[in-house]
Amino acid sequence: MRVTELLGVYSNPDVVVVYPDGNRVQIVGVLFRAEPVDGVAGLSNEVTEVGWFSAEEAATLTVIANHQPLLPTAFGADGLYFNRPARH
Repeated sequence: MRVTELLGVYSNPDVVVVYPDGNRVQIVGVLFRAEPVDGVAGLSNEVTEVGWFSAEEAATLTVIANHQPLLPTAFGADGLYFNRPARH
């Protein structure tokens, strides 16, 4: 894959992942547009399935809540996605 565009950056300071060894992390995600160059998409310890989907097909998939707001941006319906911190 070749990255062609940055589409968004997201994180939630209220969501902290605690690993069994006690490490605590706040996840920061980055959404890119990319194009295939060669090879095939593969699996890993974190990726158990790979597929290519239209916006309509993706709407029928089970997607974790943190990724739902990214779908319109991923499919070109919205502009860049940058979630803003909650105002206190």
